[in-house]
Amino acid sequence: VFNHGLPAGTLFAAIPLLSGDAVLGVLAVETAQALETHTRDTLQMLTSSIALGIERNRAAAALREAASYDALTQLPNRTMLT
Repeated sequence: VFNHGLPAGTLFAAIPLLSGDAVLGVLAVETAQALETHTRDTLQMLTSSIALGIERNRAAAALREAASYDALTQLPNRTMLT
């Protein structure tokens, strides 16, 4: 939590969206007071759920790509030609 460059009395918390060691993004929260422990814990659980959703969307996109194109030639498969 920091207040660099924000109006007086405004705090800003940045919670990373993590996938293993990779940072997928950041959840930013502006608040007028320091976050309580249970609020930080809730935000941490929220960021974990968001990161999982991002991972699942990426996996689904990769699966669609693998199902639509030949792995060796990268040409569209038969279903895309009809």
